[in-house]
Amino acid sequence: MAAEGTKSDRIVRIVFGAVAAVLVVLALSLPVWQARLNVLQYPNRQLVLIAYGDRLEGDIDEITILNHYVGLEMFDMSELFETALWIPAVVLALTCVVVASLARPGWWRRGALAILWLIPIGVLVDVQFRLYELGHSMDPAAPIDTDPFVPWVVGKVRVASNVTTIAWPGEALWCLFGAAALMTFGPMYWGFVKEFVTAGKTGDDGAPSEASDAGEPAAVAG
Repeated sequence: MAAEGTKSDRIVRIVFGAVAAVLVVLALSLPVWQARLNVLQYPNRQLVLIAYGDRLEGDIDEITILNHYVGLEMFDMSELFETALWIPAVVLALTCVVVASLARPGWWRRGALAILWLIPIGVLVDVQFRLYELGHSMDPAAPIDTDPFVPWVVGKVRVASNVTTIAWPGEALWCLFGAAALMTFGPMYWGFVKEFVTAGKTGDDGAPSEASDAGEPAAVAG
């Protein structure tokens, strides 16, 4: 029975690992971070900034013009060393999923799960650091004098008197967080379900039957 349980647990980890691997692969081509800007000069729409692992998309020209007035520079993704790390980070996450799926419970599995969680958390920390740099690299000769500020990686912040940004993690990070959650809590939840079902079967098997309670009628010698 123990061998069967171990084999079934391994199969469950592999199934969860297959789903997590799909999420990690999807993360490769999805946005890492997104922001929407409410600007008085554009009353009928929001400006959008979408950051992928290797590029920026969205209303780049309009946002660059706004940045010029307050003394900010738009990130040049080609100058950021993090862009070269995005694909290796996704490959590392995929490797951690495989290790967590196949390794027996122990340090290898714990280490793989820890790294799997740290990758999306590290991306958020890095984006926040770059946003801090952006908000504290003001050009003093800019047409509009604006105090240094911190655009938050998640949440709403007033950048200037006429600009408000709302930012949140992109789908790529949600996929990575989802993969980490599946590999961490999926097998654990399955273990609880299996124990509950096993306990129920044991209770049913151990219930005495009515016939045994009543006892067999005594034989009458004739």
